[in-house]
Amino acid sequence: MIKHPVKIQRLTIKDNGMGGVTEEWNDHLTIMGIVDYISGQETLIGGQYADRATHILICDAGLDITNKDRVLYRKGTYHILHVDNPFDRHGEILLEYVEPDQEAVEDEVPEQ
Repeated sequence: MIKHPVKIQRLTIKDNGMGGVTEEWNDHLTIMGIVDYISGQETLIGGQYADRATHILICDAGLDITNKDRVLYRKGTYHILHVDNPFDRHGEILLEYVEPDQEAVEDEVPEQ
C-alpha cells in the first residue's frame, strides 16, 4: 500500500486577556499513512466507536497522537475517536469524517 501525507492538528486554548479564551487548531505532525473507508466493517471494531467510525488511519506506532487531535487528509477533516497500537509496528486510529478541509493536504513527503 502506498502511504500519503496526513496532517495531525492539535487544539490550542489561550487566554484572550479579556476573561475569555480563544481556540485554534495548529499543525502538530505531518506523517505518512493510509486513510481507508471502513463502512461495512463495524463488527470488527469494538464497543462505542463502531457506530461513529467512518475511516481508519494506519500509520507508524508510537506517534504523539491523541483522541483530542484531528486529522486533515486530502480534502477532508476527521475527528479522532480512538488510537490503538495493536502490533507495536503500526498504529490504527479510528476516525469520523466531519467536513471538507479548507487547507487541503498535498501529496508530498513531510520534512524530517
